[in-house]
Amino acid sequence: MFCRNCGAEIPDGSKFCTSCGSSQTAPSPAVQGGAPLSGGSGYQSSARPGRPSNYLVLSIIVTVCCCLPFGIAGIVYASKVDSSWNAGRVDEAWENSRKARNWSLWGLGLSVALWIIYVILIAAGVAVGWWDTGLYAI
Repeated sequence: MFCRNCGAEIPDGSKFCTSCGSSQTAPSPAVQGGAPLSGGSGYQSSARPGRPSNYLVLSIIVTVCCCLPFGIAGIVYASKVDSSWNAGRVDEAWENSRKARNWSLWGLGLSVALWIIYVILIAAGVAVGWWDTGLYAI
């Protein structure tokens, strides 16, 4: 369970946060009309419905099979999605989800482009080798 006010992890069923002392049974004092208090802490409302996808599986697949640097960046942002969501930072969770998706898709696209270029170069080498077989015969 996470504190509604500061986002710290607290034991399940706690009535008060062990970090900031805010009540967990009443509405959080950081929530004022759905907008965050100054300083950027507390709850942030968003027009987006539901929990964002973290794209962790896609990031891991990109890391293992395709493009290591892009996949690692995707994993880093994917790991931030759930913690931001649980802390009540909805907009930050959606932003991290977007970044995880983008890094993973860019890595996948780059890998596909490199494989296409590789196949074209291999085909060109085979074609040149085939056409060039009779030129050097003595």
